[in-house]
Amino acid sequence: MEHKLAAKTLNFLLNILWFIVIASFVTSVGFGIATLSLTISLKGIVGVLFFVIAHLIILKIIWELRKIIKTVLKKEPFTDQNITGFKNIGIFAIFMAFLTLLRDIFNIFVDYPKINLLAYLGEGYQSRMGIFMFLILGCMAFVLSEIFSVAKSIKEENDLTV
Repeated sequence: MEHKLAAKTLNFLLNILWFIVIASFVTSVGFGIATLSLTISLKGIVGVLFFVIAHLIILKIIWELRKIIKTVLKKEPFTDQNITGFKNIGIFAIFMAFLTLLRDIFNIFVDYPKINLLAYLGEGYQSRMGIFMFLILGCMAFVLSEIFSVAKSIKEENDLTV
């Protein structure tokens, strides 16, 4: 009974997060377009593109998690759909880490004449931690995919012997 409450709570939180990210996406794109209409710059265009792609990736990750939690609520978690879902989360999380790294590299080269590189690297600490967090999330998702794959095989064996 307790695991069902945890799964329902996670489902509720993921649904709330889904709508928060959508609202953030709409406001970010709107603000980005409004800003670009005032002063068009390469840095501004790249910034808006980054936010659009980042929000879409995060929405995809949340979507996959919502599909997975629904199978948990049905007490059928060890499915090919969930194995694929975790792999997708891993791919998108690692892609997000590289996208963040590319954005940081781009910002360094665009701002390089104006900044002290060591100061820039120190100021952007949270961004680089985000890179590592997405890499760790991606690795965790791939590990979970493998665990679910093994569990599915064991479940299928047990179903045959019973």
